[in-house]
Amino acid sequence: MSGFLTVTLRILAVIVCFIPAAVWHWMTGRGYSRRQTFFGARVQPGFAESAAGQAILKQFRLRIWTWSAAGAAVSALAPLLYGDVVGATIASLAGMAGFALANRRTKREVEAVAGPAIRVASLVAGSEAEAWWLDALDWLAMLVPPAVPAATLMVLALHWSQVPAASRGAATLLPVCFGLILGLMCTAIQWALRFRARSSDWAPTPGASHKYRTYLGAMNAFVFGFIVCQLCAVQLIELSASVAFLPRFAMHTYFLATFPAQGLWVAGIWRMRFWLARHLATGSGDPMPDTCWKWGCVYFNPSDPVLVVPLRTGVGLSYNCARPTVWMVATAVTGLTIASLVQSFGLLAQAGRHFPN
Repeated sequence: MSGFLTVTLRILAVIVCFIPAAVWHWMTGRGYSRRQTFFGARVQPGFAESAAGQAILKQFRLRIWTWSAAGAAVSALAPLLYGDVVGATIASLAGMAGFALANRRTKREVEAVAGPAIRVASLVAGSEAEAWWLDALDWLAMLVPPAVPAATLMVLALHWSQVPAASRGAATLLPVCFGLILGLMCTAIQWALRFRARSSDWAPTPGASHKYRTYLGAMNAFVFGFIVCQLCAVQLIELSASVAFLPRFAMHTYFLATFPAQGLWVAGIWRMRFWLARHLATGSGDPMPDTCWKWGCVYFNPSDPVLVVPLRTGVGLSYNCARPTVWMVATAVTGLTIASLVQSFGLLAQAGRHFPN
């Protein structure tokens, strides 16, 4: 069973590496891109369908799939428990780099184009009414992802004396702390979408805008919340064999349960992205000059008070990186993430005895 689980986990880690490439590929498709922009740069009508536009698109897609394959190779060599996280992170960063290169090439090949006077809403016109369950979903997306690792840390703190001395170290705490960082990131995204976004940027009516922003934030919470739950569950299951306050679980039982859960997770994320893309108005536009969009996907405008705006291309959001709040949070999250990963990978040799390569 151990060999079967090892092979299956490796295969899943490789598959996860190609999910960001599939999302980038889909996001730049004709049906899901705004007609007034191309890779985050404002273009003249018909440029996306021109030979130059298609060449840029083809080069971008070749890059992201090639780099995702490289990420899959790295994932196959990474420690087993973190293989999917490593590969997906590399593939996501590769997609952003490929998008930035495509944005730079687009700017070189297009003529200057005047933009709209106002930002056109991202959603098609609708008459969605405000619903109480949207507020509930907002708060669930803000509270649940950090609550799971916080509760795990609390349980460990209350029963720390019962944990074997060999397990009282960073190898036990750091994965849970890393999960807490991911959970707090979900909280920040949902809070900014709920309280620090301009409603008219997302839809022409408040109800439709609220629904779109809630779904977008909930999708992020769904992605990272699942990873957080896995990190916490693995640590508690490893300790359950030696501490009395935890119910006894075998690791192979956990993996047999998590395989179908991962399938449902991927299907749920894909369904939510499909709903968001289906409600994207391809004729929408952005009045800000191209200089406010770094690499085509990072918004930087000191004169704009909002924290988040819709991406110019496809489904998604960008923080306004000119705001001091964004810089402070990003610096703290990045520093804590790097510290956690460095320590975790340095200590994962201890976990490797349970999962042979």
